[in-house]
Amino acid sequence: MTIPPGLRGRAHGVRRFRSRRSSRELCASFEVAGARCFVLDLRGVTDRAALIARWGAAIDAPAYLGHTWDALDEVMRDLSWARSDRYVMILTGVGELTRADPGVWRHALIVLADAASSWQERGVPMLVLVRGAPVDAPPPMIA
Repeated sequence: MTIPPGLRGRAHGVRRFRSRRSSRELCASFEVAGARCFVLDLRGVTDRAALIARWGAAIDAPAYLGHTWDALDEVMRDLSWARSDRYVMILTGVGELTRADPGVWRHALIVLADAASSWQERGVPMLVLVRGAPVDAPPPMIA
């Protein structure tokens, strides 16, 4: 398994992504290359509380993670329990959330883009791959 072209090396930011490979397979490829990879499956998530709970579980966040955007932002900029020289997060199943609450989806993208920028400033690439976003979803920002 190899990392797809364009995503190797120091690639960072939030990107829409399509692949026939499963998210777990992609994650395994990134981990073999030395990255810490998380899969955030958002199927069934339709609101902020469910999003933050699922997100916390996906990154194995500390128990102190609250249910606010500020808490999530802080945790994404910390990741001290998952130290790495590169982070990759693969989001899948985002369609329900984008339809149910576009504002929550937009805010999630802001948290992800801000985290990617923060890590990049420290010399640690964070790449966020958004899979399956419907065409009417707000476009992912590139950090």
